[in-house]
Amino acid sequence: RRVVGSVEGGENTSEVFSLKETKLLDKVKRLLKRAKMPRFLHWMGPKKYELWHHLLALLIRELCRLSYRKTSALLRGLGFNCPSYSALCKVVKRVPRALWNALFNATAGFRATFIAAFDGTYYSRSSPSAHYLKRTKKKIPKTPVQVNALFDTRRKKWIALRTRLKRVHETRDLEPLLKEAPPPIVKLVVDKVADDEDTHRNLEREHHIQPYIPIRKGVVNGMYRHKHAAFFHNKTYHRRSLIESGFGKNKRTQGGSVKNRLTRTIRTEITLRYINDNINLLAAILEIFNRACAASCFLFNGIIS
Repeated sequence: RRVVGSVEGGENTSEVFSLKETKLLDKVKRLLKRAKMPRFLHWMGPKKYELWHHLLALLIRELCRLSYRKTSALLRGLGFNCPSYSALCKVVKRVPRALWNALFNATAGFRATFIAAFDGTYYSRSSPSAHYLKRTKKKIPKTPVQVNALFDTRRKKWIALRTRLKRVHETRDLEPLLKEAPPPIVKLVVDKVADDEDTHRNLEREHHIQPYIPIRKGVVNGMYRHKHAAFFHNKTYHRRSLIESGFGKNKRTQGGSVKNRLTRTIRTEITLRYINDNINLLAAILEIFNRACAASCFLFNGIIS
């Protein structure tokens, strides 16, 4: 606990800022408990930091768009027991992908999704320096990072997520995402890119989902396409714009490009960004800074008086 007292002798002390009662720690620890994660990353050797120490630092790094060194300095300045920047780098490379997927699935803690939207977006890969490309004899990476996701239009939360470093057709990830989504889906809204007979048939027969996909011009074949076109509603389909707003919010708050180079670290970076959106970590960070400002104002008024 951090206590601020009066300047003259320090007799009347009053508690202003407590790090143990902030929503930031509650959100991270509740997420690990819901995902049934262990207390430590491994069982060998002495342990100085728990899993929530590493997860908290990595989530704040993605949200504030900082480096590992600045993230460690920021959290230590606020009073948190944070690992060093080198330890954070090693955690990102060592933690398996299944752990990050389990944490992401734990953020969708509801039973069913009434209307879900499917779409994709792209994140640019910042080019390295010309000197680095010459020494390593590599070419400029021109392929962006593709992200396809399912979005709950009622709760404004991400349900499933897949990251690709090579561009593919969006419908290739629709079937795996529906299998990975933890809650069952009743209705699905997709744009014209998924208007084909196989997609309509699989959604109804395999997943028991009512699709809302507009019909493409010039395509007249398909029994399931005509069946679903008869029950198509524009009001329901217009819920698809909410996933575009979700992508825009994610890029405005956490950036439209990725900082990592390896495939494993890029997927970890993207997953942490969407975990931040689901648990609304931005509001918890703002609470810490507001309480810190209140503590500094209290101390400043005591000095003046």
